[in-house]
Amino acid sequence: MIDYFFKYEIHHYKDNIIRDCEKHGCYANIELIETICNMYKTSNLTTYASCVENNPFIHPCLQKHILDILCRAIQKKNVLTSICIRYLRKRRSSYVTTDLALNPLSETNPKYLIDIMHNYKKYTFKLFDLANIIFNSLTKSDENFFSNPLMIKNPYTNIKFSVSNLYIIYFSMQKRGLFIHPLFTLFMQENFNLALFSLKHEGLIKEYIIDNTIQKETDNKVCQELITMFNELTIYNTYTMVTEPILSGMEIISTDVLITFKPLLYHYYHYLFSMNSYYRQVEYNKLIKKIIAFKHENPLFIITNKIIVPITKVNYKHITIPRRPYGQLESLLIIS
Repeated sequence: MIDYFFKYEIHHYKDNIIRDCEKHGCYANIELIETICNMYKTSNLTTYASCVENNPFIHPCLQKHILDILCRAIQKKNVLTSICIRYLRKRRSSYVTTDLALNPLSETNPKYLIDIMHNYKKYTFKLFDLANIIFNSLTKSDENFFSNPLMIKNPYTNIKFSVSNLYIIYFSMQKRGLFIHPLFTLFMQENFNLALFSLKHEGLIKEYIIDNTIQKETDNKVCQELITMFNELTIYNTYTMVTEPILSGMEIISTDVLITFKPLLYHYYHYLFSMNSYYRQVEYNKLIKKIIAFKHENPLFIITNKIIVPITKVNYKHITIPRRPYGQLESLLIIS
C-alpha cells in the first residue's frame, strides 16, 4: 500500500522538485527517487541512511526532497492505517463477552478494558488479566528455577501477540495509571525481543520466579520445605563435637505454627538458587540472624511450641554471625 503514497508524492511534487534543483544547479533525477522509494519496501527505514544520506553522489538538495517524500508518504500511510484500525475496532463486535474468570465484561469499568485486533478479529480483555498473562509468561521456569520465558499469547487462540499489540497493551496500561511490572518494562525496552530479554535479565527473572513460586505453594508443600530447611541448617556444638539443627523438633510442630515461618523460605530459596553470589550471602546472613533472634526472643519455643514474637517481628539487625565458637548456641554456623 505504501507504493501508492510514494507515487502520489512524486507526481504531486515533481514540478517543485525540478524547479528547486535547477536553482541549486543539480539534476532532478526523478527515476532515482522512484528507485529509492521502491527499495523502501525491502529495507524500510535503513534505506535513506544507507543509500541517500551518506551518498556523496547525490546532491544535498535532492537528498532533502527524497527525505521529504519518504516522510510524507509514510506519515499519510500511518494516518490512514490508524483511521482504518479505529473504524474496524469500533464497528466490529468483540468475540469475547466475559473475562478469563467468566465474569461479564459489561460489569467492568471501561477504564480497565482494552480492545485488541488480533488476526482480523476483535478481542476485549481486562488489563488485569493481561498483566497476569504477561507476568506468568515472562516468569515461566522448570522445577529447578531455571528461567524459560514464553512469548505472550492470546489465551483464546494460543497465538502470540504481535509486537504492535504488545506496545498497545504496554502504553494502554501506562496511560491509565495501572501498575506495570518491571519485567514487562524491561521486555519493552528490548523491543519485545524474547531472546535478548532473557539473555540480559536472566538473574532478575530468576529472583521473581523464586518469589512467585513460594507465593503459589500450598501450605502442605511449604511446611515440607520448611522442615527440610530446618534440618539442613545446622550448628556445630563445641561441647558434643557434632552438628545439630538450629531449631530441632520442627517435624512435630503443628502446621498452623510451622506455616508462620514461611517468610524464611524466601531467604532460603534466594540463598540456594540466586545467580548473584553477593545476594546469596546477604540472604544467608538474614536467614541465620532471624533464626537466632527468634530463639533469643522465644526461649521456650522448643519446649512449649508457643510463639511470643513471630518471625516477621524479631529484631535481628544487631546480631552478628560469629566466626569463632563462643558457646553452645552461638558457635560456628554451617550448612550441612
